[in-house]
Amino acid sequence: MENLNLALVSSPKPLLLGHSSSKNVFTRRKPFAFGTFRVSANSSSSHVTRAASKSHQNLKSVQGKVTVHTFASISSSNSQETTSMLSCRVEVQSELLQQVLLFMLQNKHLGMVQVCEFLKPLLDFSIIRLLGSESPSSSFGLQLVSSMASFCCSCPSESMPVLMLLTECLKYLPHETSEDYRKLVFVVEHMVEAYIVVLKSLAGEKLLIAEVQLHAVEFLGTILSLLTCLQWHSGGYEPIIELSRRLCSVQKDLGLQWEPGLSTIMASLFTILVQSELEHEQISISKLLLLILKWKYDKDDAIATNTSSPFEEVLFLLPFVSLMSSPSKYVKALATDLLLILEKLLLKMLVAVRHKPIIDEETHYLSTPGIIVLRLLRHLWYQDGESSSRISLLNLALKGTHENEVMHDKPISWASHLRGFCLSIVERRKSTSPLLLPQELFLTETPLLSAVLSVLLIHPSMGAAAVDSLSSIAIMDPKLGVPLLLEIMFYSNIFTRNDIICHDMLLKIFEMLPSLASHSAMTPLVVQTILPMLNRDAKGSLYATGTRLLCRTWEINDRAFGSLQGVLLPKGFTDFTSDRAIYISLAASIRDVCHKSPDRGVDLILTVSSCIECQDPIVKALGLQSLVHLCEADVIDFYTAWDVIAKHVQGYKGDPIIAHSTCLLLRWGAMDAEAYPEASKSVLLNLWDLVTSSHGTKWKKTKIAALEALIQYEVAQLEKNVPDFKKMNLELFFSETSPTVLKVMEDFHVKIITYEHMIEEAEAQCALLNSESLCDGCFSSDSDIFLFGARTVYREICLGDGGYVVCYEMAEIENKLGLGRDSLIALSLLLGSDYHQGVHGLGPELACQIVKSIGEKDVLKKFASEGLGWVKKRKGAKNNIGKDDTILQVIDAYLKPKCHSADSDFVLKAHSQYPFQRTKLHHICAVYFEWPSERTDGYILPCIAERDLR
Repeated sequence: MENLNLALVSSPKPLLLGHSSSKNVFTRRKPFAFGTFRVSANSSSSHVTRAASKSHQNLKSVQGKVTVHTFASISSSNSQETTSMLSCRVEVQSELLQQVLLFMLQNKHLGMVQVCEFLKPLLDFSIIRLLGSESPSSSFGLQLVSSMASFCCSCPSESMPVLMLLTECLKYLPHETSEDYRKLVFVVEHMVEAYIVVLKSLAGEKLLIAEVQLHAVEFLGTILSLLTCLQWHSGGYEPIIELSRRLCSVQKDLGLQWEPGLSTIMASLFTILVQSELEHEQISISKLLLLILKWKYDKDDAIATNTSSPFEEVLFLLPFVSLMSSPSKYVKALATDLLLILEKLLLKMLVAVRHKPIIDEETHYLSTPGIIVLRLLRHLWYQDGESSSRISLLNLALKGTHENEVMHDKPISWASHLRGFCLSIVERRKSTSPLLLPQELFLTETPLLSAVLSVLLIHPSMGAAAVDSLSSIAIMDPKLGVPLLLEIMFYSNIFTRNDIICHDMLLKIFEMLPSLASHSAMTPLVVQTILPMLNRDAKGSLYATGTRLLCRTWEINDRAFGSLQGVLLPKGFTDFTSDRAIYISLAASIRDVCHKSPDRGVDLILTVSSCIECQDPIVKALGLQSLVHLCEADVIDFYTAWDVIAKHVQGYKGDPIIAHSTCLLLRWGAMDAEAYPEASKSVLLNLWDLVTSSHGTKWKKTKIAALEALIQYEVAQLEKNVPDFKKMNLELFFSETSPTVLKVMEDFHVKIITYEHMIEEAEAQCALLNSESLCDGCFSSDSDIFLFGARTVYREICLGDGGYVVCYEMAEIENKLGLGRDSLIALSLLLGSDYHQGVHGLGPELACQIVKSIGEKDVLKKFASEGLGWVKKRKGAKNNIGKDDTILQVIDAYLKPKCHSADSDFVLKAHSQYPFQRTKLHHICAVYFEWPSERTDGYILPCIAERDLR
């Protein structure tokens, strides 16, 4: 066979490989500095393996005449153009690989960095050719990687530039199919073997091995970053994780120090672990992490002496806690070992003073989800967040009983924003509306954010908000129920330690328990977790918290009511008389049951009675509020209940808390006040007494509740039962100084005025004023106003250029149409109006003929005495309809409307309250009519004077 020519040229034209005699061989008179390799066709080339010794032997065993024209000067060459290789025959690929290896071997003395720069285009293009191709030629890229890795094994001291070059080309690997993933595993496997050989070979050279270790860690970071960022075809991450563990294990066995760059590896592993659902993958990841953590904290005091905050490690808390629910004993054992380390790290973070934020020493070129979450946790850790001081369910139980919650404007923390977003998703699901795109994307990131919140639980000021956010996430995503339950148990062990003073947070983390019951399968577990807290020998605060938790659990899932009902028995107020916190929590839970489910509340009516009979003002107030909810739902009759409990609230005037709850209850007496005149009178007097006798800031809430209760009653009942009601009400109004109380008083006065000045038709009032010459005309689009007696009506008012107004005068209607007020009322009965549907099929002309035939004076008399049956008979109806009783009511509605008379106080007051505004009228006439003020006065002032005289 003739010699083979291999020409690598710097040209956009293709690189052709073939026989020297072939016309397809592309040559140049001035070849590129790389030169031309001539390899004898008789040479026998052995396969170059990745083992160092065999590779070295193979390189020496290449026989035949080999001529290598080296660089004239690689270091001084210009910036290289892209080397192209579009096609070559498969049979020459092995020769090409050997030529590359020989080139690297023969030119290493010139510097491997320059050699790698020259080979980079060839390697990158070979890797790119792997995309979507399964042809034998596409495997050249993999063989090239294998060969270059073999070179590293043969020349460890010259390997770093080559390994770095191989690491850079990884980003060009295809990542669409399982075959692509197999190629990635192939490349990683060869590179890991190369790193291991190089590390072992350089074990005695400190400077070189430190550099190799650094780049090995960067290589692992790149690989794991690719796994988290790219959507690889299903195939499992276990091979890559196992190779990574092997490389880390070799470094640890060689006695090398822990490399800080492994933090990036942990961030990527965190993402993979959170998203993985395969047990064998979880085991591999756990083994690798356990190796890294034991490597980092290999000494007994390593955790205590370490100065950095272990954010990377503690992120794994929730994922490792989740592994404790695995049925596999081996997985549980791994998770237990990891959690023991994390517990020590969390304790250190819990008691350590927070320093200035840590600045990332380096960032990877890929922003992986794990790195993003890590940076988020670091950023939040150095924020103040929200104060968690004294936040617990027991304190929240008192909400609504007194005014001690003063809200101040303050920025909302990230955790609170997160909670609101989760609850918005829950509400949208309840409405059966499809989720918005941001909400759908948020659901995919829930595991990552939950892990951040799990760490923030030990934050000194953001812990309470983190608990609330995790609770909302549990309601939104029931799949997190078991992991969060295990996390509560994990943290309860931490917060009960003698060296940790976080009693508030111990109670606070228990608040997550009810939210886990959003999934029915979790309800028994949650109840079983709470019930030990309700042991009679438990501490008072623990028992009280357990009661509230059980109530909240029932609010989320009704399956817990049986257990709750067994706790909320009347004997609880006698068994725990010495512990106020317990019977307050019992009373608050009863109130919540009555509020959420009044039917369930009726089952607890004896306990409600026990609350009201209790001497503690807060318990009594909570009992009254329970009764309020039952009366509101109408499952309990108010006056029957009031007759029983009235004697137990006689001292309400001495305590604003009891008085406020009493007012809330007394408002429901308005429903049947007429049926119980004596009892309702007593209730009204009690409410009025609270309105007039409540003074001071503490009583403001009570006074408002009393006024709001009085608004529910009829004004007639107030005037009848409260002596000098009008006079006292005005005095009370003018003496009040509180703006909030005055606002409610205004609503109260509106109802009184509405009652006093109630009318059926606004047109009727305007018509009366017009007919009595108290106004010059009426603006109305309703024709019924003439039936009420109006004389002048304006319609179709149009202002501006060409403006006009249509005026109708009753005098003209009478003169031209012969129809007076009675005739118009009769027409409305025939043709239909707001009060009567009229006669079906009767037209205006025939109706006018009928009315005129009877006459103005007699038409209403005939209609009132005979009804409209005769009209229908006249039309030819088969059935003669007799007298219609509604006719008289319609006639009276028009002739005697319910409105204020011309000499009433209301009309006189209206005239005095709305005087003539001369200046404003000048302005209006100038704008719309272009009248000077003198002309306006000439037209208007005589009319005003006449009106004032009237």
